[in-house]
Amino acid sequence: MSDEKKPELRPPDWVPQPRPTPPFYLNDGGQEAAATIARNEEHRRRQWAAILANAANDTWVPRPPAQPIYVDDGSQDAAVIIALNEQRRRQNMAAILASMTTNHGGNEEYVPPDNFPVLISQALIIPYQKTDEGQLIKAIALPLRAIVQRIKEDRSLMYEIDPRKWEEIVVAAYEASGLWDEVTLTPRSGDRGKDLIAVKKGLMALRVVESVKRKSPGHLVTAEEVDALIGVMNKQPHTNKGIISTTWEFAPRIMDDPDIARLVPTRLQLINGEELVKRLAEYTMPKSQ
Repeated sequence: MSDEKKPELRPPDWVPQPRPTPPFYLNDGGQEAAATIARNEEHRRRQWAAILANAANDTWVPRPPAQPIYVDDGSQDAAVIIALNEQRRRQNMAAILASMTTNHGGNEEYVPPDNFPVLISQALIIPYQKTDEGQLIKAIALPLRAIVQRIKEDRSLMYEIDPRKWEEIVVAAYEASGLWDEVTLTPRSGDRGKDLIAVKKGLMALRVVESVKRKSPGHLVTAEEVDALIGVMNKQPHTNKGIISTTWEFAPRIMDDPDIARLVPTRLQLINGEELVKRLAEYTMPKSQ
């Protein structure tokens, strides 16, 4: 008998099996396959529930059309829209990812969308053009509306916000209102007492400057702070109106100052915390709410 090894015999219908791909199991009806299928389905269900829960509030807006509503002709307007769309896409993805975190046990843990510190950490404005006075901005409506809604429900949240972030909220509300053609956020320093500039062009042209005061409870806006804005208005005769807004209140006898009283309300407006919240809601919330 020959010592030569005989070839291995295989069934005539045998073919090489492909390399396994996830989820690396055969659905043979066995207990392990059924468990894997159940885990996958549960994971998918939780993800979808978290996404729906994150969007199920009054800040939700319909998905934009599949085709872009602009022509990318290289113009400044097209560039702004592209930047807004990209920012919105990144924020939507971040919101989905932030809504689910994985603990050490491997289970998803839902983060409520009303987590205020997370909410105010989001970008609210997109600067699109630098000017001699600051940055022209566009507002990102989705997080702005959510922030204003929370503040409307609980005014004390205003005092948790960084003063510069508060300026961004107010300037974003101006732009979101649709009442102004240009809204400028001035630099952190060297703004000469004005934090934002709103301009309306055309027949009823109007230029408004505002000094935004993020004051804690008990801290009043003084006559000297109001005088500083009046000084800015006097040096800029093309400014039609000045506004000082505060998250708290004004000094009780501030209207006894004749230089202030003679300008209110036509050229100067003083807005306290209660009135400010109403204005933010009016500027940012849909008319149906």
